[in-house]
Amino acid sequence: MQVHKNECLEHMFKVFRAVLLAAQDRDFDFLEQYCEEMFYTKLRNRMNQLKSQEMEFVVEEDIFADRGKPIQTEANMYDHIVIKGLSPIRRENGTEDDYFISNEIKGFGYISYIPKYITDPNNFTDPSVEKHIHEDAHKLVFRAYVNFKTGYKIYLKDKYGKNVFEYPDDYSFKHVGVFETEMQKPDQFTKWGGSENLMEWMAKHSFRTWKMVDLDNWLVGNPLVIPKF
Repeated sequence: MQVHKNECLEHMFKVFRAVLLAAQDRDFDFLEQYCEEMFYTKLRNRMNQLKSQEMEFVVEEDIFADRGKPIQTEANMYDHIVIKGLSPIRRENGTEDDYFISNEIKGFGYISYIPKYITDPNNFTDPSVEKHIHEDAHKLVFRAYVNFKTGYKIYLKDKYGKNVFEYPDDYSFKHVGVFETEMQKPDQFTKWGGSENLMEWMAKHSFRTWKMVDLDNWLVGNPLVIPKF
């Protein structure tokens, strides 16, 4: 797994921009493909609510945002984490109480979720269940946290075309996006057998489709599991 940071940031910005424009166009097929399921569902419901209220969701670029000229787009991946043992589809995961959680590789940004049901030996008597346990244990998700600075603004307009709100003069034009991709293992191997260390095994994976998981904390980070409070 080679993380080419600039390439990833460029791609994530394209996803960020495309999600905004697809929401404006009510392109739900695109949104479903490039948004995480819970984020997509909340966004679709909000778009439908606005339509029922005869309000329009509009995306515009402020070409005078930077002292009379367009803002130079900035993107920075300020944090990332590799998560082992969880699915990017939240409804397939349990709560934090259902797992042993290990964060043993300090400084790398890695955390492992081990389901507590593996402590029951009866779960290994059925070959189909054992295969399911093995597949779940070897799932990898790469989660990235990205700061954006861009001239794009979102407006809500009523049925008369009037803005529902106005931006303050000191608006920062900054946004925080969370993105995830499920990692793809190479075809030539099916599992980590212990002949290599964990870092070497993870490095053989590649990225799949990047999806937007949260934007400006709308879903409070949208964690993969329900946290303990």
